[in-house]
Amino acid sequence: MADDSLYDTMIELAEQLYADTRALLVSKGIKETSAVLKSVEIQADQNAIDFLANDYLEYLSSGRKKGGRRVPIKYLLEFIRKNGIVGRNKKGKIVSANSLAFAMQYNIWRNGIKAKNFMDALAAMFAATGEQKISTDVEESLLTMLDDAKIN
Repeated sequence: MADDSLYDTMIELAEQLYADTRALLVSKGIKETSAVLKSVEIQADQNAIDFLANDYLEYLSSGRKKGGRRVPIKYLLEFIRKNGIVGRNKKGKIVSANSLAFAMQYNIWRNGIKAKNFMDALAAMFAATGEQKISTDVEESLLTMLDDAKIN
């Protein structure tokens, strides 16, 4: 019985965290249609809640300073192919994946990628939501136990 209650609590908490995570990421500039937002999953069982997402999420949060080391071409090519990106030049002609990767590499090196800084906010949100849910459930359990004790 207590295990079912704990499981239900963990599932409710996971659902709340999922909704809050999506809302936070969208508020930080992640598009609703982005692959990284679609990759967000929160799984729960009686013992833990797991946060799963595309590893690119970390790079969106931390950004990349301009003028640093260049992004390896092989990772950009992998990203281009995985996401089906087709590059075009100024005249609208399709360019090769290699040309696009080099253009992306140069642009990232020259301009950097602005950090969205949401990982700390996510961690704080997870802690606050978890603490609130657990304290509410503990309070409800204690009140139920006290009511049961009064009846007996």
